[in-house]
Amino acid sequence: MSKIINRFQPEIKPGKINIPYESGSIDEYAEGLGFFPFVWYNSYTLDLNDISLFELSIVDGMPTLKMTFQDNAGLMRDKSFPLDDSIISVFINPRTTQLKPIHLDFKIVDFKIDQIVYSCIGVLDVKKLYIGEFKSYKNLSSYELLQKVSKEVGLGFNSNVENSNDKMTWINTGEKVQHFIEKVVDNSYLSDQSFVLGYIDFYYNYNYVDLQKELTRNIESVNGISNTGLELFAKSADRENVSPLFFTNDVAFMESNMYFSRYKILNKSTSISISKGYKTVIKYYNNISKEYLPFTLDSITDDAKSKIILKGTPKDSSFANENLDYIYKGKLDPDNMHINYAYAQIHNDRNLVDLEKIGLEIEMQTPNFNIYKFQKILVLISNQAPNVQEGHTNQRLSGEWLIIDIKYKMMDLKFTQLVTLVKRELEVSNVEL
Repeated sequence: MSKIINRFQPEIKPGKINIPYESGSIDEYAEGLGFFPFVWYNSYTLDLNDISLFELSIVDGMPTLKMTFQDNAGLMRDKSFPLDDSIISVFINPRTTQLKPIHLDFKIVDFKIDQIVYSCIGVLDVKKLYIGEFKSYKNLSSYELLQKVSKEVGLGFNSNVENSNDKMTWINTGEKVQHFIEKVVDNSYLSDQSFVLGYIDFYYNYNYVDLQKELTRNIESVNGISNTGLELFAKSADRENVSPLFFTNDVAFMESNMYFSRYKILNKSTSISISKGYKTVIKYYNNISKEYLPFTLDSITDDAKSKIILKGTPKDSSFANENLDYIYKGKLDPDNMHINYAYAQIHNDRNLVDLEKIGLEIEMQTPNFNIYKFQKILVLISNQAPNVQEGHTNQRLSGEWLIIDIKYKMMDLKFTQLVTLVKRELEVSNVEL
């Protein structure tokens, strides 16, 4: 399996939204619904003009809603005041029939009133995730276990792997299912050339992803649905136009969902190297064999000559060889652990840390609903004032990036998509090659 695909669909369905219909064309009304975030609470539609802040993102591996608004109808202060386990729903239209809409229910976990300003935070309504239990899963790999738990709580399952190399008896000692599966993924192991992460997406699917496989995937033939965000008014054929999938700040694409208007580079390579070192030295005491077991762990890197490896100063490895991160795991009884249990958590963490050294934040004026978290995508950054030496394209920053966060945000009736990407190695320019 080379890309992330769906293994089974979710059984959980968000609640129905029944909107009183007044007049006009019902087809046009339904088609335009959700071009801006549609928020539904207790049979009440939040007016867009009342919402000062809307943020939908994935926090701690789960879709999370954050809103600030006014309640000019006075419903939330009186009869519709949020009670225990109150639900708020969100619907966002992808502007094409070929992509899924975002329709989610959230539990309101934080609600505040400051004069006439209301604020709330909601977490995804998957009831069984928040229930603790004592339960064991005998002789299963983490991949098999995560599928089993996903079915138990009603989630679908997406992955780009066939199985993991960590079969054992996994025991939930009374933790909430949400925290139990987080620990399972932390200690999940495929191979030394893989590292994994898990999260729940905007469509009620649990995603178990080998990030190394996504980082090395060939994306030359990856396509997406291109639109301009004006289909409701234009009624044009290009609303479902299939084209190569990429991001760019080239003004020639300004009207499309491939264009980003602003970008920000985040370079944390030196900071991470100082705090986490360039390699990790792990040591623990095996209670079974009665011996100390040390090993040194390095993150996976691309050895291509066209890449700049962010591990120390080029041509000077002295600091890189001495700057190590030491971790003592204490005494472990590996009798019921898979053989790489103590190693897997540090291995996954080491690779995730080194993946975040170079970051890119972009703002999309027209949200792109083709993309998903941990997807590799081509980014073409245009120099705003090109010269003979640099040319039109920024060769250092352009190239393949990995999406690590997608946030839908609305402020003052401006609906945008904020995408955070990372790059493990920088590109070598044509001049340097």
